[in-house]
Amino acid sequence: MNYIQNIKKLRQEYGFTQGELAGPGLSRSMISLIESGRSVPSLKTLEIIANKLGVSASVLLEDTSVRDSGERKIDLSLINEKITICQTLIKANKLLEAQTVLRKTLNETNDSVIYKGVLLNYQGQILIKQKEYCKAIDIFEESLFYFDPSKHMKNIIDVYLNLAQLYKKVGNYSEAIDRALYGHILTESKSIDLESSYKFNFLFVLAYCYCKKKEFLKGRQTISQALTMINTNEVNNINGDLYMLKGVSELYSNENIEAVKSCKRAIEIFEVYDNKKRIYECLLNLGIAYRKLNKLHQSYAAILNSFEIATNLDEVMHVQNIIYELSLTLYLLKEYDQSKEWIRKGLSIMPSNVEFDGMLKYQLSKIYLKEKNVLEAEKLILEALDCFNNDVHWQAQCLHHKADILHEKLDKENAFLAMKESSQLILAAAWR
Repeated sequence: MNYIQNIKKLRQEYGFTQGELAGPGLSRSMISLIESGRSVPSLKTLEIIANKLGVSASVLLEDTSVRDSGERKIDLSLINEKITICQTLIKANKLLEAQTVLRKTLNETNDSVIYKGVLLNYQGQILIKQKEYCKAIDIFEESLFYFDPSKHMKNIIDVYLNLAQLYKKVGNYSEAIDRALYGHILTESKSIDLESSYKFNFLFVLAYCYCKKKEFLKGRQTISQALTMINTNEVNNINGDLYMLKGVSELYSNENIEAVKSCKRAIEIFEVYDNKKRIYECLLNLGIAYRKLNKLHQSYAAILNSFEIATNLDEVMHVQNIIYELSLTLYLLKEYDQSKEWIRKGLSIMPSNVEFDGMLKYQLSKIYLKEKNVLEAEKLILEALDCFNNDVHWQAQCLHHKADILHEKLDKENAFLAMKESSQLILAAAWR
């Protein structure tokens, strides 16, 4: 009864408990009885167990002592079974066990080029689950050398999609765009039948990265192309992210009426999926768009709603940014006391973000200048400047405000110098 030893050996080798192996039509107690030899499984039961273990029923029935003895050629069916096992383990989040299978399989194939690309692909997937994104990038890049475009086009497209998404995740937007563009070109090949989601996912990466690089025209063109696909094909709730991106690109292009529409559409989609993180992000963008349209009360309501959701989710870093936007809207409403109260709340948040602290101090300095409290305004703007060592835009903005303060103090000479320094920073940034 070879199946007794084989079931137990494979189950333990891949890290499954009897309970984890169990499922519909197969209880944990039945597995225990089979492994102890107290119950003889039907062929149907053997097939259920074999499927769970990623092998065929014949493998459970064979004599492994004969199979393992002596030299043998590469058994392609056995390698394919091991690959199936690896897939099963990755899905079950048994990553160490999956790595063990990969190493053994690589040894059995003698690093055969035929399987090296596939096995590296699975290794990359394991590293993604372990959040080792840079290592995963190296593995996927290496895997491309082992795939033959005439035989493995789908594998190659999978790799390019993984690479595009990984480079996006680590913030290397130029490389992400490069991989996404090439992958998208490959999806146009007539020699392979692909799901529409591949093209959509490549377009989403491109749209996201273009917007991050502030190439908003390219971003919007890509978004429009992807939205056309949404209208003609069933695509998952990533279309909410797409409308959110569309709103951001419109916001930066000062097409604020369209930005309001896009943000509202994104919120509608995210509410269906109860995606609260995306909802508060969209509400913040919506509030900024309303402010640009001078609809200040609507801006305040949207941003306040965003603050409440983000606070409930304990999104500390984002809460500081939301408070800055809230204080800016209140400043324009001339609600200076309320604005100061919110800023103080933002500055008390721990752990804090240095740049957000600078933004809040800058806004507080503007309020004090409005109230003619020049000494407090000057003290705060100097503190704000110290927060922006690497941000030329904010350095220039703070220096411009410093010039306004010095002008109010009737120190015209130093006001001129501060304004000159601000202008030089802006010009230097423009020439980069």
